[in-house]
Amino acid sequence: MALTFDDGPSSATGKLLDELKKRHIKATFFVVGSRVEEFSDLIMREYKEGHEIANHTYEHFYLTNGDSAAINQQIDDTNDVISKVIGTDIGKTLVRPPGGKVNDAVSAVVDEPLILWSLDTLDWKSRDADAVHSRIVSQASDGAIILMHDLYETSVDGCIAAIDELTEEGYTFVTVSELYERKGETLKPGVVYTNAPRNGVDLGTDNGTRENSDNKEKSGNNKDQDEGFPWGFLIFSVVVLIVYAVGFVRFVLSRSHSTSGRWKERTHAKTVTRHRNHNRSNRARRQSLARQRRR
Repeated sequence: MALTFDDGPSSATGKLLDELKKRHIKATFFVVGSRVEEFSDLIMREYKEGHEIANHTYEHFYLTNGDSAAINQQIDDTNDVISKVIGTDIGKTLVRPPGGKVNDAVSAVVDEPLILWSLDTLDWKSRDADAVHSRIVSQASDGAIILMHDLYETSVDGCIAAIDELTEEGYTFVTVSELYERKGETLKPGVVYTNAPRNGVDLGTDNGTRENSDNKEKSGNNKDQDEGFPWGFLIFSVVVLIVYAVGFVRFVLSRSHSTSGRWKERTHAKTVTRHRNHNRSNRARRQSLARQRRR
């Protein structure tokens, strides 16, 4: 499913980003252009942490009320201010028409995919975390696009509670663009989308499933890391080799010491024997000389 938040940024957006980061989840933020510079630090954070920044017009303008020039200006001005804040050209973005108001004339003018939703939390109306949580959990489905607003802390609290519950049930939460990529569908300019195919397909991994944890720190941590390399096994092998090497050196040294000791003992024994033989020979000569003198 895709988590989407409209009308921000706001003072509640920071808390939302904190909670999403803890869970390694990415969302799509349909921002209002006129709020971007005021909350430029939050826009920059959304960008750096790997969330999808999308277009909700510059003044929350109902596109069905404008001509082609007004529609294009609302979208272009929003893309321009986002690019200015993040310091790079954001290019074409997804567009969510305020109020979901879209018609053939709007589709003919807008040169970006038009993203609506399949699950409306009505968070703006209830301003109640439990109600938001209940609506998300009760209407959850494969390929769903969830509509929320990061203007209210109740929306944040209800959303996070629902995420935790649905994650336990096996759901994965991604951006809108990733949702369609993993469903194998290409988003097209001017086409209205309400949800991705509800077919159980997930091209994000070989086996068709992926936990949110597989996306850890894509925004700069490792990110990121060579998760497939068996560092633990390598370290274990090195430690074992060191232990064996130390043992071998000790064995060689002990053998050398033992051999040296035996060699010294043999040498000493030979020396003693030679001394004894030499003494016996001298004693025999002395005795012989003594006998000759007596004669």
